[in-house]
Amino acid sequence: MRRLLLLLLLAVPAIASAQWTSVGKTREGTEIFVKPSSIKRAGDTVKVSILARYVPANFIPEGRDTVRAVMMAATFDCTKEKVKTTETVKFSNFDRNRIVSRSKPKIPGFQAVFGGSMPQVYAHVCPKKK
Repeated sequence: MRRLLLLLLLAVPAIASAQWTSVGKTREGTEIFVKPSSIKRAGDTVKVSILARYVPANFIPEGRDTVRAVMMAATFDCTKEKVKTTETVKFSNFDRNRIVSRSKPKIPGFQAVFGGSMPQVYAHVCPKKK
């Protein structure tokens, strides 16, 4: 019984991470993932869930917690090369779903795709047409 419980405890993070596809790293070493099942295309726009898992050197203190991962819901306009974030969730432990904060912009708007993780995600969800 103990072996089964141990096996299940080890398998849960592996199963959770299998739902995300790595699309690259930032200059600081933060690994960026996209959830393939979240990708929804509608004309020139693409909605997607993005996960950024920080390396220890980039942990962000927030109150009494330390942010180790950030998940964002974003919409990309592939023809205009713009992105808007519709929700941001900060985690102290993503595998155990320990949320530090959750926020939505009061007025979400499209911005240029540059800096941080957005260029890697844009390249993944908005491939160049041949």
